[in-house]
Amino acid sequence: MNYRWSTCESTGMMLPGNEDREIAENPLARGRLPRDVFCYPLVNSWRKTIWSLLGDVITDDAKLAFKEAPPEFVVSDDLSWLDELIFEVTGELGNK
Repeated sequence: MNYRWSTCESTGMMLPGNEDREIAENPLARGRLPRDVFCYPLVNSWRKTIWSLLGDVITDDAKLAFKEAPPEFVVSDDLSWLDELIFEVTGELGNK
């Protein structure tokens, strides 16, 4: 299954050649998750916790700046875009 991460919706079958990476149709079908494990597709199960953990760095002003002028490229394996945004808003380096 292929996900649209911005909405956490299924967008159909996995792209050809990636079938071996297929995950369960329903993430809960894997069994009950431990409380200290986040299941990425189940956003509502971890969103509040993540925002509270990051609240001292990703402030309301940083969120507003992101909404008003999102970076051209937002990638999960290189968060330098987030460090730059935090620095622009707060004047502090985000990687304390």
